[in-house]
Amino acid sequence: VWTLLLHRVRYLLRGSEALENIARGEARFRSLVELSSDWYWEQDEAFRFTLVSTDVPAKLGIAAERFLGKAHWELPDAMPVSGNWTRHRAAVAGHEPFRDLEYVRENDEGEPLFISTSGEPVFDADGRFTGYRGVGRNITDRKRAERRLAAHAERQERIAAFAQRVLKPSSSEALFAQAVQAATSANADSAVIFEVVPDTGRFVVRAVQGTGSTITVGAELTPCVDCSVTTAYRSVVPVVAADGRADRCQREDAAWPCAARASVSAPIRGEHAVIGILAVLAPSGTTFTDEDARYVQTVGNIVSSAVQRRQAEARLAHLARYDGITGLPNRNLLRDRLDQAIPLAKRDARQVAVLFADLDRFKLVNDTFGHQGGDQVLSAVGARI
Repeated sequence: VWTLLLHRVRYLLRGSEALENIARGEARFRSLVELSSDWYWEQDEAFRFTLVSTDVPAKLGIAAERFLGKAHWELPDAMPVSGNWTRHRAAVAGHEPFRDLEYVRENDEGEPLFISTSGEPVFDADGRFTGYRGVGRNITDRKRAERRLAAHAERQERIAAFAQRVLKPSSSEALFAQAVQAATSANADSAVIFEVVPDTGRFVVRAVQGTGSTITVGAELTPCVDCSVTTAYRSVVPVVAADGRADRCQREDAAWPCAARASVSAPIRGEHAVIGILAVLAPSGTTFTDEDARYVQTVGNIVSSAVQRRQAEARLAHLARYDGITGLPNRNLLRDRLDQAIPLAKRDARQVAVLFADLDRFKLVNDTFGHQGGDQVLSAVGARI
């Protein structure tokens, strides 16, 4: 009897150890699941969710009831990130495991949530299929980061392509048209370039891109006192506005582009002053980020460089043919005109005359008033001629 009792005790102890091992194994499994995923789920043989872990609301912001009783493709607001549900339905119909199925749905606050899920089929002791079990992860932050990187890469490509295009000789109209086309990728539905009229302070529309603005090329507008476009012109730095009226825009008419519109305005600089503004526009309520502002400013800087290069080229071309003091044609331009006039005169049997004018006692002016005074006399004589 004592021998049988001893065997029975040993048997029970071994059973208790086995149960403890099972419990420890289950604890390790759950710990690994929690480390490698955000939540755990189970489905029945019809692929409907029968269980989701209790931390789903905390980790996903979605009530568990929004999963239960439905298959993945039956979730009313779930959309696969790429493709459709056909491939997944074929895989589970064949009782195949699946990995990293990505789909997007709204959380309880209506915000988009990206989910990655993996599952394996479950069979009973007789080999009968009983459903799936698996894990899921919230990959929203990763997807947002991927989208930001993709958007950044696309913008860099657009900037590089735009910079290459402006290196080629083209008209100002072509330059401005390319600029507004490049700028509309900055989370905006339209872009406008204004050129400042120095004498009046009014803005002339030089280029428009997109559907969000009703103004047309060539329109001359009187700017608001405190709107983002005018502020960017005065401060010579980019200005971001949530909407026109919040930015104290006084214009009520739709012709003024920043009225009741979110905007980013960046100055376009010439050699000596701001000559215009590049403004990108979006519906009121749109949030422009610092990266959007930097992108618009980069486009504006490229336009500024192109404008300054053209101004410098025009200035050098003018100095090569005109006197820097009087503004009159110099010897280079005289020779060029004579080289054209003499053959024409010969062809038409006509004559060419050259008038030589000298200023008497000009040396006395230089000696008395210095070269600055002499330059003023030359300028006055040149203006009268």
